[in-house]
Amino acid sequence: MNLKELQKIYDEKFWENNDNGNSSYQSSKIILKMLLKYYDIKSIIDIGCGIGAWLKSAMEFGIDDIMGIDCNEISEEKLLVPRKYIKIDNLETHKNIYLKKYDIAVSLEVAEHLSPEYSENFIKMLTSYSDIVLFSAAIPNQIGTNHINCQKPEFWFKYFDQLEYKCFDFRYELMSLNISPAYSQNILLYVHKNIANKFNNFLYTEKPVFFYHPFFVQFIIDNNDVFNLEIIRLNNYILELNNKKNDTFDTYEKYFNLLTILNFTLFGIKNIKKYLIITILGLKITLKINEENIDKIAWWIPVKRWRESFRAKFKVRPDQTRPDQTRPDQT
Repeated sequence: MNLKELQKIYDEKFWENNDNGNSSYQSSKIILKMLLKYYDIKSIIDIGCGIGAWLKSAMEFGIDDIMGIDCNEISEEKLLVPRKYIKIDNLETHKNIYLKKYDIAVSLEVAEHLSPEYSENFIKMLTSYSDIVLFSAAIPNQIGTNHINCQKPEFWFKYFDQLEYKCFDFRYELMSLNISPAYSQNILLYVHKNIANKFNNFLYTEKPVFFYHPFFVQFIIDNNDVFNLEIIRLNNYILELNNKKNDTFDTYEKYFNLLTILNFTLFGIKNIKKYLIITILGLKITLKINEENIDKIAWWIPVKRWRESFRAKFKVRPDQTRPDQTRPDQT
């Protein structure tokens, strides 16, 4: 996609529909403060900076050497930083031609907007700017404008890994904070192996966990999109933690805290509008509420009083279990 085509998509109206960057700005203040505890950041470049939310936050933390790159030509009064700090270029083909290095490169919720064939070169370009890359990209079925390259975290991980960048996951520290749902769900820190020890307080991982933030799940539920709910259920890889090797107890403890914050439950039944959401071992199954489905579920409830209460909730006829019809749990 050429620069003119990109500019038509990411115009002033796009940013007006995205709260004029306020959510990104508020989130950036929290995340940068967290990173500054472990690393002295004197310079920052934001690839896909939009209207400059992260650059504005960096300046407020006293970081003077800042630069943003984006495709937009938004009027300066709409920008959060002076225009001189934002270079206009096509992110699909941009290169670090001056080979300048920054203390940290940021690229958040950008890669999903780029054509898939540019994915590997995009990561190479990010790492050419810094040994530390704060990165996030939309995952499959995440809502958004022109999401043409939504990938699982492991897709991007392999490109960073080839360049000897280690992955650190600190999302468990973000879930309870006032952070943009997209950041809480997707953000990861990639650090070159030579300085990776500076971030030992973060969780090192060789397989970034893939999950859906409740905000995005709720959006799909509100739109009665049962098909995508089922896709999300099938793609919920949080339980793959059990397959990981060499994880410490502390690692599991942090992720189980994350699951708790996500309202993750092993078992449960919840009705939303005309659908029933059943959770079994953390996996969610969506059924349409009708007499047949309610009967199937009630069949497994062992106590008659509970069965009747369950049926009554959905205005289904009373328990019809006949003396000659033994429920499966009573065989």
